Amino acid sequence: MSMPEIYVGSNSPLYDSKRDLSHLPPSLVNLNDGKDNDLSRERQIKCNLNFMYKEMVRTKTHSLFFRKAYPAGSTPDPGAGSTWNGSHIVIHRVGDKEEPYHEDMGNFYSAGKDPIFYAHHANVDRMWNIWNTILEKKRRDIDDTDWLNFTFLFYDENKNLVCVKVRDCLDSRHLGYNYQSVDFSWLGSKATPRRRGQASRPPLPSGHAPSRAMAAKINNTIAFPIVLDKIVRFKVPRPKKSRTKIGKKDEDEEEEKKEVLVIETNQLDKDDPVKFDVCINDDDDKDDGKPVGPEDLEFVGSFTNLPHGHGQLAANLTTTLTFSI
Repeated sequence: MSMPEIYVGSNSPLYDSKRDLSHLPPSLVNLNDGKDNDLSRERQIKCNLNFMYKEMVRTKTHSLFFRKAYPAGSTPDPGAGSTWNGSHIVIHRVGDKEEPYHEDMGNFYSAGKDPIFYAHHANVDRMWNIWNTILEKKRRDIDDTDWLNFTFLFYDENKNLVCVKVRDCLDSRHLGYNYQSVDFSWLGSKATPRRRGQASRPPLPSGHAPSRAMAAKINNTIAFPIVLDKIVRFKVPRPKKSRTKIGKKDEDEEEEKKEVLVIETNQLDKDDPVKFDVCINDDDDKDDGKPVGPEDLEFVGSFTNLPHGHGQLAANLTTTLTFSI
């Protein structure tokens, strides 16, 4: 849960001077925030394990894990999945906060200048492999032929042009490598309901940039759009549907029907490092007065945005959030 020592020190070929010094070892990564916090080391480890359980175990469909489908002609940025929008973005926050656009890792345009970028994204690929196999009977490969047959052109080591389809890359063993088998300490780290208390909720931690959430009125209590510069609560009607199962085929089909929370549509500046958390059934605060976190069952996930430019052209991002509940 900390940056490997091989990336530290100017004598290392994997060193990059543009990193946030507060993230260097022995500091632990905070998978829910990516910045300094006041958690003890023991509690930070627990929060990270709970976060990984939500991201890798509770998220059980491809569209929730990866992102929603983005076919040609559709609206850009339909909604990122749990890993891409979660731990993937957080690790990018090792970029130097003293740099104007949090270079190198902290910005889309410059992330590849830091050698740790390549190990990080190799691990994102590994997480896909883990997600596909830890609950093998319940997870199936994507069968959309448009996606499977999508083609990329590369030059190989002999400068020959080669054609590679997505379907060729689904099994790493077909590419000549596999991942080391290790134990996943987060596999059983399911969150627990929080204690109920009477403390008033503190404001959002500093550094949470505002985002504009677009939606219709809900229960006539909040008029959207709103700016998320403070805690916002509202009720969402929960539909009641019959879930009677008949036979094995129906059980398989029912397994694919997951209850999700959808928040649409969110607008923000793509150059802003936006983050906000989403919780359900969070009526009160803990006895210690801290906001809901990954160790709590009521925490369902976060939205995060990695800045995509360096001030040359402001661009708005419109996207939808979908969380498995």
